Amino acid sequence: MFLQELPQGLLLIQIYSLNYKNTMKDTLLLAIDTIYKNKDTILTCSETVPLPHSTLLDNNNIWGMPENIARIAIPAIITLTVFIIGQIIVWYRAQVAIQNETKNYRTIILNWIDLIKTSIEKQVASCNELSSNIAHSQDIHPERFEYTKMLAEKADSIGVDRFITTFMINSTSSKVDDKNDKMTYNLISQFNFLKSIEHNITNTYNNYQSQILELMSEWNTIFMKLDELTLSWTPQITGSGHPYLAFHREVVKISNSWIQNAPNGRSTMVYSMANLITPLTTLTAEELTRNINNEYAFQMSAILQQLRIIDLKWRTNIDGNSRLFADTATSINNSYASLINAKQYFEQDTKVKSIFKVRK
Repeated sequence: MFLQELPQGLLLIQIYSLNYKNTMKDTLLLAIDTIYKNKDTILTCSETVPLPHSTLLDNNNIWGMPENIARIAIPAIITLTVFIIGQIIVWYRAQVAIQNETKNYRTIILNWIDLIKTSIEKQVASCNELSSNIAHSQDIHPERFEYTKMLAEKADSIGVDRFITTFMINSTSSKVDDKNDKMTYNLISQFNFLKSIEHNITNTYNNYQSQILELMSEWNTIFMKLDELTLSWTPQITGSGHPYLAFHREVVKISNSWIQNAPNGRSTMVYSMANLITPLTTLTAEELTRNINNEYAFQMSAILQQLRIIDLKWRTNIDGNSRLFADTATSINNSYASLINAKQYFEQDTKVKSIFKVRK
């Protein structure tokens, strides 16, 4: 029914296709059957007829080497190559680490010079102020001192070896002149100096303070003896005919003038020396010249001599300590200027060496 409905052309094509498929199927089945029946003959022929040889098997070479040698050499070459590449990678990473470490230490040390600038300036100002206050001191008492920690010990604690490695071994040299050694020495020595001078400043001020307090104690003790001497002789000098009366009146007159004219009712060391001790010294010297047997004047002369010695000690102390703290301020300034000079040199004239030249 279906075939009748197709056009005549298509019907012929369909019939031809079916016939072709049947013919091919029969041919394949016939070939398979023939091969199966003659399999023994085929196997015999394959054993007697040699196959064509390839050029690769005839030569039997790999990379120009015999096969037996190549089987040993090639794995060895590959292993050695991998090992060498691994060592190169390890070396490269180590060199990069050294270079980065050098850069970090350069940055830390050179930047630290800028970081301590403020504390350095405060310490210098404090030393200069203390020097001036001591020089212009009017009384026996320690002048106030504002201590500032300069923090130089942080850089000094890095160690000499690290400074040498960073700035001498792993930094390039100046194109004009090789100053690395000198400038590295400046960094090491000046950081160390600033560290040590902090302790020296503290010790110097403590010594100054203790010396002044000791002189103050001596002055007060001796000065009390002068007051006690006058009080002890006052009741003994009675009547207008006493030989010490005129001398005693002058002593009282000088003492009263000293008390009444004291600024704000307070007598300083300088004021007491100028208005009490010196006038009394002149008076006793004149009295002993006229009357060497004046026991009152003799006793007072001995006390005044002790007070003048204390005054001399005090003046010597303030002069020496004033100069000492002024010199300390100058030394700190010079030391920091040397650090600035070294910093500018390393930043402008040198840089970290390449990874091929840096060393541990």
